Amino acid sequence: MREFGGLDRVGRTCSQHADILRAVRDEALPLAIALVNSHVLEGKRYVRIALTRERARLEPAPGAPAEPATSVCSAG
Repeated sequence: MREFGGLDRVGRTCSQHADILRAVRDEALPLAIALVNSHVLEGKRYVRIALTRERARLEPAPGAPAEPATSVCSAG
């Protein structure tokens, strides 16, 4: 993939990590667990969306001619 995420995604991830660490430091373990679960689920959704976009970018449009297969073997 050309780009996995922009600065907004990086900033959100850092903020989530900081929230998780604060909850652990404060011994608010139910909150920490909820924050980790939320973070992981959001990450999964983001990856799913990014992969779907990348597949769409790489796949030929419906009805478009397929690229010819190429062989890596040379006739000898």
